[in-house]
Amino acid sequence: MSEVIRVALNRLDGGINWPDRCPACGATGRLSNVKAHIVRSTASYNVVSVSVGEKVSSINFPMCAKHASSNEWALTLLEGGVFMTVLRGLVYFSLFMSCFFLYQKFANHMTLVDLAYMLGVGKVATIAFLVFGWLGFLTLMWAKNAANVRPLKFVDNGKILVIRFLNDQYATDFKRANSKATQILKKPTKAFFRRPWFWIILCIGAAFVSLVYLLKA
Repeated sequence: MSEVIRVALNRLDGGINWPDRCPACGATGRLSNVKAHIVRSTASYNVVSVSVGEKVSSINFPMCAKHASSNEWALTLLEGGVFMTVLRGLVYFSLFMSCFFLYQKFANHMTLVDLAYMLGVGKVATIAFLVFGWLGFLTLMWAKNAANVRPLKFVDNGKILVIRFLNDQYATDFKRANSKATQILKKPTKAFFRRPWFWIILCIGAAFVSLVYLLKA
């Protein structure tokens, strides 16, 4: 199981204290520094224009050489920047179209040519797109399991850093090493309809129903 810890940066004494061992395997010798990037979206506007950008911050934490590389690759795949967010969106859209195609194939005998016509591309491109979705999904699942330490985001105007740890014992030692900064009162749990995933699932479901309706019309 994983644990998410909120670190109050203004309560730190000289920076974040990391346990002196690898968070994946517990090794203590020859530790390397892993650099994690946290991308924050920024926006400014005036009467005639809107400017949207990104602000990138980074933190370093120790890992053994065996797990440092995989953790860095995993963090890159899960990064919150625009490019990776769009790429992950394409992966999930491809998965949605795969499920839609399978449903239509068994329910209405839809063919791959029909799906290619719907997407506006050729048959080979359609197959490549569907394969991309499944390979991308498996890669993202690997990344979530390989990111033993994953800085998620800044909250409260950058005052608090949210980090996810896969190793519970490492998370406990991390909180002990940064006791002043991690003793934060828990905020009330958001209602399900205020969580972003609820609306994402709702939109995907509505899109699926709409496609089925249009095909049957």
